[in-house]
Amino acid sequence: MGLKSLFLAVVSFCVMASTNTAVASEFTLVEEPLGCITARVFPCSVRSAANAQSLLTERGHFRFAAGASLQWLSVEAIRILQGAIFVEGIQDLKLHHGTLIFSLRGDVWIEKSADKTLHLKNFDGQIRLTQGPLQNIETIPAGFENWYKGLVSKSQIGQGLIRPIVWASFIKKWVGLVDSPKIVKSKIELYKPRWREAVEESSNLYHQVASRRLASVEEKNERARLARQRAKEEAQLLRIMFRQKNYIE
Repeated sequence: MGLKSLFLAVVSFCVMASTNTAVASEFTLVEEPLGCITARVFPCSVRSAANAQSLLTERGHFRFAAGASLQWLSVEAIRILQGAIFVEGIQDLKLHHGTLIFSLRGDVWIEKSADKTLHLKNFDGQIRLTQGPLQNIETIPAGFENWYKGLVSKSQIGQGLIRPIVWASFIKKWVGLVDSPKIVKSKIELYKPRWREAVEESSNLYHQVASRRLASVEEKNERARLARQRAKEEAQLLRIMFRQKNYIE
């Protein structure tokens, strides 16, 4: 789907979504403990009700899908519990996912699926893994997405390969979280240059990430081989020492 076709599809979705805006405004976010957002009591869990909800904070504009929930660990740190949340204008926000910590800026889509997989889409900002096995290495550029399952071993996390956002299959879900068709149209115009760059960069980036992962695996395999070799040599030396000490040889 070309950008022009995508734009027309978004507009049509916006017209349908805009009819739900007034209804959505009648619902409120559920806080636990009650009043924790205003009182800044942490941890503070927030969940949207049956409809999409919006919450403006000093760290960004949070747009919750129906049933989505997150937990504020502090003023600048969150953990998503379930569902999808689109956050606009993020100012230095930390996202916790198990032992992983991501640094977020700009416009970002955060989603946690039923199997606890974290899905991140960088619309026009910055996503960087700042704590974990790939510390300061894994960065999702604007226009790209990736998923993370957390640690699968002491030094490895379950994750996909960074790829361009598949807008055609995602756009309807995104439109459902905004207040006005004008917002979506303005965002599209803002993102277009980044989307084009993402498509052009995707092949090169995929190769870089894949090569880095392969090199990491090869390095770990080599370390494991050397460790096994050392263990074998040490075991052999111990046998020799034992035999000599007990006059076997």
